[in-house]
Amino acid sequence: MRTFSKRPAFSLPSGLSWLDLLILALLIAVYGLHASRLGSWIMDDAGISFAYSRNLAMGHGLVSQPGRIPVEGYSNPFWVLMLVPFFWLGLFDPIITPKLVSGLLVATGIIFLYAGARRVLGSRVLAAITCGLLVVNTSFVVWSVSGLENPLYALLAILMFWLVIDGQESRKLPLQLGLLAGLAGLTRPDGIVFVLVLPLYLAVEGLHARRGAWRDNRGLLRALWQFGVPFALIIGGYEVFRILYFHDLLPNTYYAKAEGAFRPQIWAMIATLHPDYFDEITSLWESVLGRLAMPGFLAMLVSVTHFMTRRRFEAWQWSGLVVFIPGALAYTLLPKDWMGEYRFATPVIPFFYLLIVQLGLALSEYVPVTSRLQRVVLMLALIAFLGANVGRHSRRTRNFALYLPTPFNVVVEAYAKPFNEYARRLGLDSASILLPDVGGTLYYSNLTVYDLGSLTDRTIARTIHTNPYAFHDYVLGQTRPTFIVTYSSWAEFADLDSDPRFRRDYLPIQESLDPILLQSNAEIYSGTYVRRDAVPDAAALERLLNPDQ
Repeated sequence: MRTFSKRPAFSLPSGLSWLDLLILALLIAVYGLHASRLGSWIMDDAGISFAYSRNLAMGHGLVSQPGRIPVEGYSNPFWVLMLVPFFWLGLFDPIITPKLVSGLLVATGIIFLYAGARRVLGSRVLAAITCGLLVVNTSFVVWSVSGLENPLYALLAILMFWLVIDGQESRKLPLQLGLLAGLAGLTRPDGIVFVLVLPLYLAVEGLHARRGAWRDNRGLLRALWQFGVPFALIIGGYEVFRILYFHDLLPNTYYAKAEGAFRPQIWAMIATLHPDYFDEITSLWESVLGRLAMPGFLAMLVSVTHFMTRRRFEAWQWSGLVVFIPGALAYTLLPKDWMGEYRFATPVIPFFYLLIVQLGLALSEYVPVTSRLQRVVLMLALIAFLGANVGRHSRRTRNFALYLPTPFNVVVEAYAKPFNEYARRLGLDSASILLPDVGGTLYYSNLTVYDLGSLTDRTIARTIHTNPYAFHDYVLGQTRPTFIVTYSSWAEFADLDSDPRFRRDYLPIQESLDPILLQSNAEIYSGTYVRRDAVPDAAALERLLNPDQ
């Protein structure tokens, strides 16, 4: 491996002119305008992270509610820790603060992506188009303002890309790449795949004969060691903490929803390129390229193979590829996400566009016209592509905004506040509730919250899908929540009516045959229920629901 220079690996983008700053201001403004179409929407799951951050800041520990047993009900520890200082300073609002923090993270990412793209592409216009494609992309914008960890995750990926470009000759490059890769693994569990960034970079560099990157084994081992130490300290250190604090090898969210990603048959489907498993990444490709998806895929495949085998590149010029590959691998391995709009692809999308523009630039060299005309034709084609994306993603964002998945505010108004009031009317000092939407509930409820969605409850995560007898005994025999809320698939998963204790111990506040389950011919009741010993008769129930009558 080559000898690194002593200059620092990481520095802020320098040499940006007033025109560059104007372009960046315009890009950030477009992003802000696009994001504003989502209004005050925050995903309810984000409320889980907020609750953990607040409890940690207030000295209660990493728990869903003060006094509860520690359960790792979040999958984004770095994001949870990042929000803690805002609670210390009394500056946290569950809508405003995450949106402002996310906006700052995205703006920072746009600056570094633009600066890196300008160096790779050699053109501020092409860099501006790359970032323009990103800020009009529905998937990227939607999940960057959701209150979840997506903007932090994307920024870490972009900073790895920038490090390779700006610190390619630095002794500290492996060390700082290891730090960022470790933080990515602490931001999302699948972020651990960014451990591949340095090996991929060295592999790409090794294809360039003039570098001779693999000839010096001592230098190679030194770089891998410098990368591996900070990565192992961050990931390994948190794993030791997890075992000692939560008494678990994996986060509870793994048992609740992600376990299927690691079944042997999934790996067999990937190894055999089974089309059913790759529907999601194919769909992502189509969401980025639209009708150009198949030609674009073939062009990228042929171009990457062609240019790498001919060694017509410097390793840093393909730094977007060495970040894109781990991100795409993580996205492929994850199970399909019910929230829609490719939530797990946020750190991948920026590099989709960078590679598209980069390959367009490379292929334009083979157009038999002057180099100036090649650039003009390429820019016109990319501007047309950008214009088409503005219209396409505008419609997608509008459609998404019409059917927002589980808004935080809706959960607060539907569950947290009404059940606080029910408990007050009943004069209960220690009421509890079981329900599937716990973000806004955990944040605002005065009740003990049991998570039917199983993210913050160790027992439910391990029983609801695999051991219904143990699940029913836990709910109806041990915890015996004051209130129960079920709907749709959660009513089916819980299947409370199969246990006679449910009808014996609970009165319906409101219930019906679930209309969604009826569509699949499943006659299962869902609704809202209260324990009989909290409301002893129908008259008391009527007074609970209508206190003024």
